[in-house]
Amino acid sequence: MDVISDTEWAITSYEGGHFSDKGLVYLVLYGLLQAMYVQQDGLENLVRALERNELYKIDSEPEAGRIRQVRHDTIGHPTRQGGVKPRRDGRPGEQISHTIVQHSLRKEGFTLARYSNLTGSRFVNYETATLIATNRLLTIRGLKRIKRYLGEMEMQHREQYRGKVIVDLFPAQIGYYFEKVFEAINNPSHGNQNINEIGLRMISEAFSNFKQSLAVRGVLNDVSAIRYELDETEYPLQELTLYFSRQGTLSDKRAHPYLPILQSRK
Repeated sequence: MDVISDTEWAITSYEGGHFSDKGLVYLVLYGLLQAMYVQQDGLENLVRALERNELYKIDSEPEAGRIRQVRHDTIGHPTRQGGVKPRRDGRPGEQISHTIVQHSLRKEGFTLARYSNLTGSRFVNYETATLIATNRLLTIRGLKRIKRYLGEMEMQHREQYRGKVIVDLFPAQIGYYFEKVFEAINNPSHGNQNINEIGLRMISEAFSNFKQSLAVRGVLNDVSAIRYELDETEYPLQELTLYFSRQGTLSDKRAHPYLPILQSRK
């Protein structure tokens, strides 16, 4: 998705830019055609990833072939395509070369000269606004397809977990459990009793159930930002568990800061 957004930013900058130097116009035109090509690649891979459809090809979209061919002829492989060697079926081989007609080059468009050993020379005019509009039709349609698919997936997800509210995984008395753990740390001679260890265990169980629920729902994965938050919560839980079981290295004084950290993440 970032690639689609970034390339659109580049394309929009081209539309709003002012380029007087001929060399710079060459450079930005090369960038424009490449940006549209990369944007199509990004769209193809996004559809494949979300729909789990490796058979989808961007070439199946009617606008894709035209944009990719212009890019191929102009900046991809302009100097030589094909060859003069006869084909296997006996037909003569065709070697084609392309070049931008320098004096025609401007931000708004260019003329591409095509040379063939079979058909001779011809000239093709391209308007960049038309190319951009054509590519944008494809991109918009692809994004609408993705939006529609994500909408369907969201509705399926909502239906699957209807009535299963994540907040219900946390006991209503969780505030009380935090208080008892806090008392145990601040008054170890009186507070380190079973009731306080139970409080920490209830907090840990709620956290574990929450983490498992996220994994089941497909929210928790290797690229999920919430994994960092979970790790930051799990560490003080582990340290306090070791503290109460007298297995860790925390003293009463050093254990004290862990609870506010944990409580702030509830």
